[in-house]
Amino acid sequence: MAEDQDGGAVLHRRPGADPAVRTRVGLLGRVMAGMIAVVVVSGCAGAVDTAVEGSRAQASESGPSDVRHDRKPIRDRFPEFGEISGTSWVSDVLNDGRSEVPGPSDVRLTGVASLSAAAVAGISERYSWKTSQPPSSVPKALLSAMPTEGDWRTSADFDAAVTHGDYDGTFYLSAERGVVLFDAVNPVRRSS
Repeated sequence: MAEDQDGGAVLHRRPGADPAVRTRVGLLGRVMAGMIAVVVVSGCAGAVDTAVEGSRAQASESGPSDVRHDRKPIRDRFPEFGEISGTSWVSDVLNDGRSEVPGPSDVRLTGVASLSAAAVAGISERYSWKTSQPPSSVPKALLSAMPTEGDWRTSADFDAAVTHGDYDGTFYLSAERGVVLFDAVNPVRRSS
């Protein structure tokens, strides 16, 4: 790499290129490139969403966190549910930080959301549903909030519409009860 009289690096576009076609990279350019690299790397480190995670220490010591009922985190992640009149959910840190390789933690978000009649009707009509059983791995803390009986159905199309392929999630609809059971890992906030 050659330097010009101002101390800036002069890069050729490619070997054998016309010497008049050069890019000048000065000190400011190198500093900016370094700052961009730091931002990109730190962004890839993966900050865990504290609104969903709750207390990392609590979750890793006692399993899933306490049952929560605030609707905003659920509406923000699952706007496709439509109007939510109530919800019960827990978050669970799946890898508790004891790994030899540091990195972001995965958070499982499981819960039940009560939907308006209009939302249930819209979801039921828009997607193709098939009869299913809810997962057997529902956290114990949620069992009392979950309807024991229901016409549980799943839809691969609805799952894809909610997750946009950005994370793993399965959604079970009980139209007769007006609820959706959700089970997702690292759900992405879609609105705020």
